[in-house]
Amino acid sequence: MCKGEAGHKNFADYTGQRAGTGRDLRISEFHAENSRGPIQILYPFQDPVALICHEEGKLLRLPLNRSLRDQTGKIYDVIAGTFFLCDSPPDTDHLDSIPEELISKYRNRFASPEIFIRLNGRIVCILVR
Repeated sequence: MCKGEAGHKNFADYTGQRAGTGRDLRISEFHAENSRGPIQILYPFQDPVALICHEEGKLLRLPLNRSLRDQTGKIYDVIAGTFFLCDSPPDTDHLDSIPEELISKYRNRFASPEIFIRLNGRIVCILVR
């Protein structure tokens, strides 16, 4: 699957293409190569962007990958395992490549790896730059 630079945790290319190949990344390929279990489609953003991940990633103790934050910046969830983002146009039942105008926004949002530490019963996130 797609990987970030050396030392970064796994993440898929945000355009819906397999990073570095120009080939489309299909959900079935993601499922076969990464999750080998049920996938989950989340809609955590105000933009029409879907996040595809392993539904049981935390239960299977997959490595924590990136945080999801509310409008105030507070972490409300953490994605475990590999994930990718794709366009989810309103009023449709299909997923597509993210439009050019949103690619840089989400590339910047997820570019830096995060390290997660349990401290006093809370999960603390450290952004690695």
